[in-house]
Amino acid sequence: MNASYTILYGMISTICRPDTRGTLFFFAAMVKATALLAIQGLGGYLYGNLNKQDPFILGFAIWVAFTFISLMMGVKGKLN
Repeated sequence: MNASYTILYGMISTICRPDTRGTLFFFAAMVKATALLAIQGLGGYLYGNLNKQDPFILGFAIWVAFTFISLMMGVKGKLN
């Protein structure tokens, strides 16, 4: 997931102006941090209230989805 996110950084930085890249990277880091807090909260809820394997299954499903998307983008020539 982190590799896909880093690739997205690179793709976006090539289309934005050089004076706005810092703002873009700051905003992207804030979105990532907020998403991590939400995922940790959801994982804690799943671990504590449902099944102890559910957060790991959810994490694996997210990883598979991001890997599949990255592979398809590579096959279609969208990644350099």
